[in-house]
Amino acid sequence: MKRYFVTYLNWVLLITTNYFIVNGQDFIFKNFTTTNGLPNGLITCVSQSINKNIFVGTSEGFYKFNGYSFENLFIKNNLTHLKDPFIQSITSDNSGGIWLASRTSIERYNSITDSFSDLSKYRNLNFKYDLIHNLFFDENKFLWIAPDNRNPVVFNTNNNTMVSIPWKEWVYSHKYSTKTYLTVNKFVKKNKFETWLCTNVGLYSYNSANKKFSIYSYKDSIGRFWEYTDLWDDNKGNIYLNTGGNLSLIHISEPTRPY
Repeated sequence: MKRYFVTYLNWVLLITTNYFIVNGQDFIFKNFTTTNGLPNGLITCVSQSINKNIFVGTSEGFYKFNGYSFENLFIKNNLTHLKDPFIQSITSDNSGGIWLASRTSIERYNSITDSFSDLSKYRNLNFKYDLIHNLFFDENKFLWIAPDNRNPVVFNTNNNTMVSIPWKEWVYSHKYSTKTYLTVNKFVKKNKFETWLCTNVGLYSYNSANKKFSIYSYKDSIGRFWEYTDLWDDNKGNIYLNTGGNLSLIHISEPTRPY
């Protein structure tokens, strides 16, 4: 089951007119609520386009924030697009586009022309839309898709081709897990050619240039690999990982047990 780190923008973007000080710097927060156009439902994801607009995926639609208020693009375009208002994941590309996954489709919203296009027109996707954990657009113009309990899928927007990355087969062949349920929770950039895969059976990376996987993980006390839902790379050899309840740290150069 997908774990949404659900919050209202009250927490994500800011609080009220109060401020606090961190390392000598003043941080002022503002609170956005339904009076600014936000829904009462869950906020599932946030991304920013190259023209600096913030886009918010919710259980009740897809919203654009212009710095003052939120516009529901689901209501605006629901006659031709976005048949399902529940947005599971969004990511931005370098051409003014916002990719979003609902429970019925993957769409690209062009924030410059204010128009939508459906990914399925390029090729029938071999997975169900009903649960997609993550979308990620990398600097090579590849759209990474994490469908539930299936291999990651990469859509190459340079030539409109799509391939499945055989991560599950690699895990089974190396005997890292015997679970029938294997899924990628989150993609994060590692470097130009490598991508981090936070999964329910450990942390992996995939090199799209040589098509090789690597594993960076630890087992718990009964021999199971930890589940990771997100990570942050400080680019100094330290990887901070969200385990869905705890924070783990892995030193890539000198691996230590997460804590």
